[in-house]
Amino acid sequence: MVSRLGFSVPELLVAITVLGVGVLGAAGTAALAARILREAAARERAVAAGALVMDSLLEAAVLEPGERDVDQARVRWSVHVAGAATRIDMVVEYRDGTRTRQLDLAAWHVPPPHRLKDPQ
Repeated sequence: MVSRLGFSVPELLVAITVLGVGVLGAAGTAALAARILREAAARERAVAAGALVMDSLLEAAVLEPGERDVDQARVRWSVHVAGAATRIDMVVEYRDGTRTRQLDLAAWHVPPPHRLKDPQ
């Protein structure tokens, strides 16, 4: 009986095919992860822009509808009075690298209650 050294051509073809599929899968996963991270960073900037504008609106004495550009995002808001409270609806439009997305936020602005006088 003769002993063989090495691999046959079909074995090499199967091994190269399996290795190629693995490398392509890893490259696809890396591209997907990069896209998801880019979209998450854009959403984080949009949320921060909306929070910045919402904080300034909640501190304002008089609320009016408007819009503003903050950190590559367009922030628009509308104001709806409901008795003593005011509802602020906000839309933040931002680009995530592939398309324009929209983030909807809302908050209620209620004046602080009257303070009771100290009985002393």
